[in-house]
Amino acid sequence: MKNLFYALTRCALWIYFKLYHRLTVEGIENIPSVNVIVAPNHCSYLDPPAVGTAFPRRLTSIAWEGLFKSRFFSMIITALGAVKVSHQDAKKAAAVLKLSIELLRSGHDLMIFPEGQRSPTGELMPLEGGVALMALKANRPIVPVVIKGSFEALPTHLRFPRPKKITIRFLPPIWPPSDDSKDPKTIREEILRKLEEALRAGA
Repeated sequence: MKNLFYALTRCALWIYFKLYHRLTVEGIENIPSVNVIVAPNHCSYLDPPAVGTAFPRRLTSIAWEGLFKSRFFSMIITALGAVKVSHQDAKKAAAVLKLSIELLRSGHDLMIFPEGQRSPTGELMPLEGGVALMALKANRPIVPVVIKGSFEALPTHLRFPRPKKITIRFLPPIWPPSDDSKDPKTIREEILRKLEEALRAGA
């Protein structure tokens, strides 16, 4: 029943994004067969369902409990793979990191927004280091994702989306280095730098 609801929800969202936002998806061939960390830029509430609909496999994401207050929205994000955490736990980086690594090690594809919050201007904000640490700890690649048009469709100050075109581009993966002779902090900084460069270049 859960799989059926997921399939129906994804189909309905696909129709919505294709018709209302003329959704275009690029770079599917860049997604490895192993489970990955999907790392998009983030400037709109449309980003999670848009990427979840475009990604060829079921995506898991971590969402704080406030997003589940609306019964309808809760059903949608739960069907798309959202895992609820309390607002208190969401503020604790260690708790979120532990849960994320457990999900990755158990075979889930995990979506993380490395900016940590929506950009109020549509421009890429500084990236948080958690995504690089997850990649290293779980030994999973990061797939950078560039989302274009979602800010124009639903910026932070609007309540209802406008019919603007949205493009989602999956970029080549960033693999954790096999050479562990470097300092872990240096490796994390290199991964984060590569991710930021990819997101800025693809924008």
